[in-house]
Amino acid sequence: MTFDQAVVQNFKSRKITFWIRVSGISMNPIIKDRDMVLVLPLEHYSVGDVVVRQFKKTLLIHRIVKVKKKKGGIEFYIRGDNLGKFDIVAKPDEIVGCIKMIKRRGIQYEFKNKYKLCIAKISYLNGLVWELYCTGHPLQSILYVFYH
Repeated sequence: MTFDQAVVQNFKSRKITFWIRVSGISMNPIIKDRDMVLVLPLEHYSVGDVVVRQFKKTLLIHRIVKVKKKKGGIEFYIRGDNLGKFDIVAKPDEIVGCIKMIKRRGIQYEFKNKYKLCIAKISYLNGLVWELYCTGHPLQSILYVFYH
C-alpha cells in the first residue's frame, strides 16, 4: 500500500484514527486481504500488538514479537502471523499505530487482542524453528515434516 509520508505523520502527531484497506496475506487468518482496519496511533506498544509500520511509501501490518532495549532506545521485531521469519527491525518512529477494528464484508469487528502474548510467542518460536530448518540443522529432517 502506498501512502504519503506527510499524511501519515500528520495522523500520528495528532493521534487521529484512520481506516486502511489491507493488501496481502501476511496476517492471515486474523486479518485478510481486502479487509479494512482501523489504525489508532498510541504512545507505547508492546509484544503482541498488531501494528502498522511505515516503510518508505508503504504501510505494513505485522505483529510485534519481540521488543529489544538498546542504548539508543528500543527496537521492535515485527512479523506477519502467516510468515516464518522476522521482518526487519522497526524503530519506534516507524510505527504508525495499532489495529483496533477490522471491517470484513461490511461487518465491523472490534479487534480484541486477548491472546496477543500467546500468539506472539508462538510466532517467535515458529521463526526460530524456521531458522533451524533453513540453516541445515541436524533436526532438519524432522522439521521438514513440520513445514511440508
